[in-house]
Amino acid sequence: MGLTLFLALLGASAARAQSYDLESLMRGSTRTPAPPALSRQLAADPEHRSALARCVADPSVGLRRAEAFFAALPMPRLAPSGAAWLVVPTRRCPAYFGGHSVPFWIVERRPDGVYSELMSGAEDGLEVPGSRTLGYADLRTRYGPRGRTLYRFDGAIYQPQAAERH
Repeated sequence: MGLTLFLALLGASAARAQSYDLESLMRGSTRTPAPPALSRQLAADPEHRSALARCVADPSVGLRRAEAFFAALPMPRLAPSGAAWLVVPTRRCPAYFGGHSVPFWIVERRPDGVYSELMSGAEDGLEVPGSRTLGYADLRTRYGPRGRTLYRFDGAIYQPQAAERH
């Protein structure tokens, strides 16, 4: 009976796991423009402003407005609030890209309408394995030969779990 329960729980957990190839998501039809307030907030962030200005200035990128750089995939099961998004670029821009990795942001809209950045990085893929920490879904990133890194929510942001690095 114990082994049967364990296998049933393992199967239920695996059934909930989701995986996202960030390059495909960036180019694909499953993404939509980021909510306008989120695009404005990301474009105005001093951390992004300089790179976005270079993207807009580069004619090969084809970006007219910095806010148009961001696309989003709603991820309502990621956070207890149900107001979380996976944000990716709408196009390649040398100011943001290196090698084959794709920049991404995980954000959550707070009750006051401001978006909190819970995690950001540049990876090949993102997985939601089905486990949770403090009510937030755990995340696993994938990057080339480096393998996978598990991230857990610490109450403010996602932190890498050293024991899970491969």
